[in-house]
Amino acid sequence: AEANDLNTALHKVLKASYCNNNLARGINESCRSIEEEFSAGDEKVKAALCILADDCDNDGYKKLIVALCKTEDVPLLHVDKKENLGEWAGFARYDEEDNARKVRSCASVVITKWPESERPNVDIIL
Repeated sequence: AEANDLNTALHKVLKASYCNNNLARGINESCRSIEEEFSAGDEKVKAALCILADDCDNDGYKKLIVALCKTEDVPLLHVDKKENLGEWAGFARYDEEDNARKVRSCASVVITKWPESERPNVDIIL
């Protein structure tokens, strides 16, 4: 199903990336994924997208992610809340009605490879 707004598209793409093990979550994994090259067939490619929460408490954290993305030519997307990013990245438990409970916030995630199943939503993000 194709989303019609950026947040919904981002949620679907992050969920698919998480399921395909193509999502780095948190500062350590994010930094490693931004600097690494990944195999895509015969060639080596950089991470597809880095997403940073604007309400991150630590300025050094934000500066590090922004600088790494600029240095390594990895696209950077900003979202408003780290709680939303945490939920989208799989840091939440859900109750019987599918409502998010126990959401852990996450200030940055990196999609290492675009999920093919979500191509229409990837086009919305780009």
